Amino acid sequence: MCNLASLSLGNIPVEDDAYLHKLVASVVRALDNVIDLNFFPVPYARINNMKYRPIGLGVSGYHHMLAKNGISWESEEHLAFTDRVFEWINYAAIEASC
Repeated sequence: MCNLASLSLGNIPVEDDAYLHKLVASVVRALDNVIDLNFFPVPYARINNMKYRPIGLGVSGYHHMLAKNGISWESEEHLAFTDRVFEWINYAAIEASC
């Protein structure tokens, strides 16, 4: 069992590192709270969730984010931009989950 959320990148100001960091941290904390509030119909699911606290943070709106920022799909800027965005998401998620 995994507790999931998704960031809609096209609706987030991904160029604002502080905002992105705060948003991701809030989502990770909310997912952690969901584990405590969930109903687990199978005893093993409850044991597993309480012990490992599995969460999944996905994204949607990837192409929307690129278009909104005027970034061409086949450009080097695309790779650099998305690398920076996903690095920030990863860092914020890891920091929040500690």
